[in-house]
Amino acid sequence: HSAERLILTRRLARVGAAVPLDTLRELVSFLVTLCCYCSSGGSPHADQPTSTGNGPGSSTLGDKPLPLFLTCRRLQADLLAANRILEDAGLKIPLRGLHMPKFQLTEEQAAIVARDVQASELLAISAFAGTGKTSTLRMYSCLRPHLSFLYICFNVSVRQEAQRTFPDNVTCKNAHQLAFGACGFKYRAKLADELRTEELLACSVFDGLVKAAPKQGRGFDTQRFEVVEACLSTLQSFLNSASPEVKDEHLPRPSPGVIREGVVTAAAICSAVRALWGRMKSVGDTEVRMTHSGYLKLYSLSRPKLPYDVVLLDEAQDCNPAIADIVASQRCARILVGDKHQAIYGFIGAQDALKDASISANIGSTVGHRTTVFKRQLTRSFRFGPNIADVANFVLGRFKNEPRPVLGCGAAEGELLSDPRRGPQGPANLLVPLEGCPKPPFAYVARTNASVVAMALRAQEARLEVAWVGGVKGYRLDLLRDLCLLALGQRGQVESARVRTFGSLEALRNFAQ
Repeated sequence: HSAERLILTRRLARVGAAVPLDTLRELVSFLVTLCCYCSSGGSPHADQPTSTGNGPGSSTLGDKPLPLFLTCRRLQADLLAANRILEDAGLKIPLRGLHMPKFQLTEEQAAIVARDVQASELLAISAFAGTGKTSTLRMYSCLRPHLSFLYICFNVSVRQEAQRTFPDNVTCKNAHQLAFGACGFKYRAKLADELRTEELLACSVFDGLVKAAPKQGRGFDTQRFEVVEACLSTLQSFLNSASPEVKDEHLPRPSPGVIREGVVTAAAICSAVRALWGRMKSVGDTEVRMTHSGYLKLYSLSRPKLPYDVVLLDEAQDCNPAIADIVASQRCARILVGDKHQAIYGFIGAQDALKDASISANIGSTVGHRTTVFKRQLTRSFRFGPNIADVANFVLGRFKNEPRPVLGCGAAEGELLSDPRRGPQGPANLLVPLEGCPKPPFAYVARTNASVVAMALRAQEARLEVAWVGGVKGYRLDLLRDLCLLALGQRGQVESARVRTFGSLEALRNFAQ
């Protein structure tokens, strides 16, 4: 990656073109690191990141020396961090005379804030965790009190925080708020969080696909259940997309078993989904209810014209194409900010709008105007120090091919704890009370809900008080209880209608597979 940039820089220099400062900065750190690496004659292979409490540039893990390649990787990150600090310490020209006590912009932030995004432009900001992306948006709007801004985010908690901290010329809303105020309110009487398969088994829409659902007490039609499930999955994919109509591309992947086995065709599934969507849109049809994704789709298809000078889209990595289409189709200035490495809503159809910024711009061109897309980055994180950043860079570079390092500029260098319970064979005993954990109180962050529940069990065993971020209901422990009751043969005590539909845990497992 750096070698390609070096060649490009040489070509630009020959024609007298301006070379971006970020490119020169990366090249200098790359060349210094390369010189260090070549002069030491190290091996370019490594199996573990540097992790030590000895500070930046440290090259040991406990008493073991680290592979040279990883030491050079850390050196590159430290060189970039030092370069940023030197830049921030240099002479600064105040932006339009604004002075904000206890708040100083980094050079990366200042370059974004000083840029006036025009109505025909879309600015895509890729920001690592803790780099001040929301603060940058807030400063951008503070400097332009004469403009009206719309700040769009995904989470309610993020919106509430924005309402408290953004200036008065910024309106903070969720995408669903915009959609509900425009068209969703009409469906208030038939609104549901989601369409459930078990509630639609008897719906006449599916009678042309498979036989009618059995009456109560006559058993469970697994085939019909699978067909309805395939239709609802197709419908949800369509609702999350920017497409104006249901197509084969919205069918689940891999193809459902009922299609592979010839029970029903893909065309028949799409036809049933169109009929289902038509009944959803009917205000008087209470059998097929409207969902939040449904009225958001209607809002997106209406091509709304938002009455603002600038639209800000935060957490763009968790934005589905329907929302991205709304933002990209506006004729005003648009700023998208997010981090592709923090995308957590892919399971509900979210896609990285930053990655697809060029595609979104083409969507904007279909409504009569062209959009110029340009990108900026925020790499200095104040959430953690260099030791934590070192591990993050190893993971992002090794497994996600991230070319730029995150710079750990937090006040504390950070300490890494090895977990003695985990060895080559994986978790040894999840119920060993808090072995390998910091001294309480501490926070536990995990990638999966299963890991969070396992830690809660360990904490309960150690008689510690446990608090669940966002509330315990979001972890669906009631569903785990229902599955346990089903496995024990106590189906009558199961509360979930979906789980109760199955006669045994084995039947549910077979359906899931």
